Amino acid sequence: MSLSNFSENEIADWLAGNGAPSAVTNVFGQLHVGDPGEDGTANVSAETTREELSFGAASGGVATSDADASWLDWSAGSESITFVSYWDASTAGNNLGSGANTGNQAVEDGNDFVLSAGDVTITLD
Repeated sequence: MSLSNFSENEIADWLAGNGAPSAVTNVFGQLHVGDPGEDGTANVSAETTREELSFGAASGGVATSDADASWLDWSAGSESITFVSYWDASTAGNNLGSGANTGNQAVEDGNDFVLSAGDVTITLD
């Protein structure tokens, strides 16, 4: 996962003793057909709905999704989903970061797009 400028600043302020970031209560995934960029707004899929992602407790600097996230009955045309961005709100909010979708999954109208449990990881090194 590549951290957004927002997340980098929140962490840097915390490490510098300038207050603690607010806890993120829910994480939402947004789909992209190309690199979403630092602010997560580039190359957004025609399907703009953000779905909630669920993660288990981190271990060894890695948090892994523990439930499926599904975009059901796709109706946004044929696309190849190559990236996912992570947000602290279902609409608007702050971009937390993004990562490549390994396998570049193609989806077509009438199909479901699913990020299965274990497919999404947040890794800090």
